[in-house]
Amino acid sequence: MTAPKTEHTTRAYSKHQPNWQRFQSDLVIPSSNVGGDKNAAPNVYQRQYSHVYHQRLAALGPRCWETMLPSDVVQVKRILELKEGEPSLVVGTLVRETTNTKEPTLHPDSECRKSDALYLEDESGRVVLEVPEKHSYCTGLVVGLRGTVQMDGVMLVEEVYAPAMSPPTRMETTPLETQAVPHLLLVSGLLCGGSNVSSLPRDMLLSFLQGRFGVEKAALISQVVVAGGLVRADDKVSQADALRDLDGFLLQVSAAGIPVDVIPGQNDPTTANWPQRPLHSALLPRSSASSNLVRRTPNPYAAVHNDHLVMGADGRNVADLTRRLLKQEENDNAWVPLSELEALQRSLKWSHICPTGPDSIPTVPHAESDPMCMTQAPSVYFCGNAHAFDTAISNGTRLVCVPKFATTGQAILVNLENLDVEILSFDAQI
Repeated sequence: MTAPKTEHTTRAYSKHQPNWQRFQSDLVIPSSNVGGDKNAAPNVYQRQYSHVYHQRLAALGPRCWETMLPSDVVQVKRILELKEGEPSLVVGTLVRETTNTKEPTLHPDSECRKSDALYLEDESGRVVLEVPEKHSYCTGLVVGLRGTVQMDGVMLVEEVYAPAMSPPTRMETTPLETQAVPHLLLVSGLLCGGSNVSSLPRDMLLSFLQGRFGVEKAALISQVVVAGGLVRADDKVSQADALRDLDGFLLQVSAAGIPVDVIPGQNDPTTANWPQRPLHSALLPRSSASSNLVRRTPNPYAAVHNDHLVMGADGRNVADLTRRLLKQEENDNAWVPLSELEALQRSLKWSHICPTGPDSIPTVPHAESDPMCMTQAPSVYFCGNAHAFDTAISNGTRLVCVPKFATTGQAILVNLENLDVEILSFDAQI
């Protein structure tokens, strides 16, 4: 299959380097075998999840100390060593517990309750916290605290510190092979195969990428990233048929000469636990066999596009944060959920892609490291399957909430030179 030719137009080019290797778990999960080989590799899920929190604290704890120091306040290395009445600096992992599950939540779309208790924990123990806006914090966050333990054993917190992280830096570049500035196209929630999902917007998107209209803008697209929500199976459409629909779409995009990175999502046919494995090649036989431009990636996702680190996920991490965190309205002090953009920004601030895992999002119990700790700030940080498009710049990072294409017909264009963004709309009513 060949793409339609466009006259006097050369497609923009951008370098691409996968950076998702740490999400590609190489741990073997053998089947149970009573009385089997004693030398077989141990089942990864026999490990305790305490390893995850231990590695997360080991990775992010020193960076919290960076944001707190220098200081004339006493530095306490272990929570067990906190002294009553002495202002102290301490680092640990936050734990929020619900003491009364029958109590109504503070907001219908939230899991937060008034009586929730907040603790700081490390390997030596835990301390109860009294902190302003306690519902702005969730289990799994590694933070530094400045405060004083009161007579009742509760630490009165004066300030909360996030891990230090350098702003995004662009790697050394070589001159572009074309004069056109390359752009990255972010799209999510295609829901291929869904019986209640119109295929017209997707057909229009494909025609646009093939250069049938909007030629000059289409020629700027050097990469496409599909961020979860790939297929939808229902009573009328089997998963096999939905996958064939997706396979055909990817094949035609790659036939137009555009590389595609395919990120699985929560309801796509891959592993349930984060990091999710890439879709198996057998699920996309035509596009996997016919083109090396279709790259099946894990979820979360990270890659260097034209020397910019681009990182993101299908959006489950952000959706979970909006259920676990609340903010107070300035006018009436009512508690309301964070917006998706605010949750994405919090994830960046705390240097962790999925801070609520494994507490409320299932994760692989890695013993050696927590792969979802951010080691450097990305230039672009996105979440898929958002209810609506939103974007902002936070400490030099372009945040992008990519809307569900099946319901909005919108894809997002990111300029890989200055990180400006633009909405492309493919209206099914046209």
